[in-house]
Amino acid sequence: GRGFTDFDKYKVGITRLDKQFRDRVIFLIEEEGECKGFLGRGINDDVKPKYRNSKSDFAKLLGGVEEIEEDTNTLILVEGLLDKINVDKLLSLDKQSETKCCCTFGAKMKMFNIKNIILFYEGDVIGIIQNYAFKLTQEFDRVTIILPPEGKDPGDINVEEIRESLKKRYSSMDFFRKKLNIIKLK
Repeated sequence: GRGFTDFDKYKVGITRLDKQFRDRVIFLIEEEGECKGFLGRGINDDVKPKYRNSKSDFAKLLGGVEEIEEDTNTLILVEGLLDKINVDKLLSLDKQSETKCCCTFGAKMKMFNIKNIILFYEGDVIGIIQNYAFKLTQEFDRVTIILPPEGKDPGDINVEEIRESLKKRYSSMDFFRKKLNIIKLK
């Protein structure tokens, strides 16, 4: 339901036999050529629970880290693998090296020459955004935050919506001031 077609780039499978996790697309999560676990989503994008099986702490993994190149200076961080796949496709990030997209937060970014970090998460995870922005501003020159249109997910938006979202970048301080003002008004 989300338009996934990049079977050459990602190692995927489908569950059929497991009663609890039947009819899911399963993505292999690797780091430096080693299997770290699996993520899965319902085939019909229904509300079944997501499948997660990890040999390590998923919060420390950075999906897509192997795509970062020596001259990559901007990194877009999104929450999930399908968000990453959609952002990659819409911005044609496979065809250039200066900007890359990774999913989830991981400490491995420190080893690269990244100057700009863009957090691109759903608007309803303010606590996660706040936590990551705080950590990242201690390590990187420039951390900005963008949000998809209200009620949407980076994995579900189209190219026009992503371009509009990129035009509305906030510094972490401006983002939190805006969110605090909205909360005060409620």
